[in-house]
Amino acid sequence: MDKKLQEPRETLRVPSTAPVRRRPPPNQADKDKTDML
Repeated sequence: MDKKLQEPRETLRVPSTAPVRRRPPPNQADKDKTDML
């Protein structure tokens, strides 16, 4: 239950610009990783 509740919260954290709510595309993930670094 905790994991399910956390999942929607993470989706809210992701900007609405991302077409995929579950997990952003590989391109977006790469950009996020570079930003973090």
